[in-house]
Amino acid sequence: MLTAAGWGVVEGSRIQREFPITLGRLEGGGRRGKPLSADYVLIHRNTKLAVLEAKADTAPLSEGVAIAAGSDRILLTLATGTGKTSIAFQILWKLFQAR
Repeated sequence: MLTAAGWGVVEGSRIQREFPITLGRLEGGGRRGKPLSADYVLIHRNTKLAVLEAKADTAPLSEGVAIAAGSDRILLTLATGTGKTSIAFQILWKLFQAR
């Protein structure tokens, strides 16, 4: 689907699979937890633009979404300057409009 959308095909774009994010949580005693990696990272002109976690196309669209599970809390994790405040406002605005 990413290739069909032009990633890795358009000049300057590429897809990196299994991108390492962290070596794993420090657990003490010199041990680390399981290393974390992203399924895909979209790169354009050597700038990493997006981190993607893939889900099977048989999984429900709401899988992994805090709100869909009935939770009243959300953790929005993005890098500095990527628009957390704007995204949070848009989520709240849509929820307010939907009552």
